[in-house]
Amino acid sequence: MTRVFGSRKKFLTLIVTALFVSLFAILPASASVPPNYVSNGSFEVGNFNGWTVTGNAFTVTNDTDWGWGGPFNHVGTYHVWGYKNAGDDATGTLKSTTFYSYWGKLYVDFLIGGGNDIDNLYVALINNETGEELYRATGENSETYRRVIWPIPYGVQFYFKVVDNKTGGWGHINVDDFHGPGETIVP
Repeated sequence: MTRVFGSRKKFLTLIVTALFVSLFAILPASASVPPNYVSNGSFEVGNFNGWTVTGNAFTVTNDTDWGWGGPFNHVGTYHVWGYKNAGDDATGTLKSTTFYSYWGKLYVDFLIGGGNDIDNLYVALINNETGEELYRATGENSETYRRVIWPIPYGVQFYFKVVDNKTGGWGHINVDDFHGPGETIVP
């Protein structure tokens, strides 16, 4: 009887070990795996730490309203207001750190406000490995934020890219509260 139990125990140990090995075989080596969250996604350090910035279109601010109509409804203390320093004629880009969808929910989400121009004023989700743009969202000609939620596939590296190539009326974009799959607020 003991001999049979010992064989079953060895068999179960072998099966469990094989499952763990196969799980970790599909993940890249831990040294090369980016986090599953967006670094400084809510800009709560009060600057663009963790983001690559070009141009002069973006300002991290703690302003709570835009002064002529109401609150932004941002999350936390800081957010990015595209109009703050240079108005509607400034242009530029923001690029988040790379994050990976290996753990957590298979969604990303963020807040967006500002002008409506899907070709020149938008947030995109980019596949870091192929350069393919998976999604794009723009504002609704309102400073008030709205939440955007996108499903993502498992096992892919991504980054967010915020683009402001628009000048003139509503030529700015506002963003805040970016979440990767490891921290998304989506239920």
